[in-house]
Amino acid sequence: MPNSRDEKQIQALGQRILIACANKLGGVELLARYLGASQEQIRDWVTGESVPPVAVVLKAVDPLLGDPEAIWADGPPPGAVEARKLQ
Repeated sequence: MPNSRDEKQIQALGQRILIACANKLGGVELLARYLGASQEQIRDWVTGESVPPVAVVLKAVDPLLGDPEAIWADGPPPGAVEARKLQ
């Protein structure tokens, strides 16, 4: 059974995955679109205000392990290159 330390480490890993995915995709807006979440949800998750569902974190791993353009059916949306990235 996980203890609070384990839960904090898992939450921190989820935050790092979401930040890396946002950077890979070209920003928070594109990450939100890819995950089907709002930009506010993304910000809450990466700042630790709330914990992302496991399914969201697992989906965010896919672009990190493969071709980020492959996740978009018709290629990345317009503006992907210019999108603001998380710092």
